[in-house]
Amino acid sequence: MVEENTEVVDRLYKCAKCGAIPPMIHEKDDKTKPLIMGSGLSTMYAKKLVCGRCGYEWSKN
Repeated sequence: MVEENTEVVDRLYKCAKCGAIPPMIHEKDDKTKPLIMGSGLSTMYAKKLVCGRCGYEWSKN
């Protein structure tokens, strides 16, 4: 029997609105926060988390 440590999962990512936990939480680029732009490279963005159940979005940090 494999015991899942839900405390670790709750600490990592949990939706504040509906309480969903991974795998319902998805990581996406936050286009409002560019990290690296220009010089011929593709733009890199900060990440945000999105709940797949209710659509709530929050910062990864």
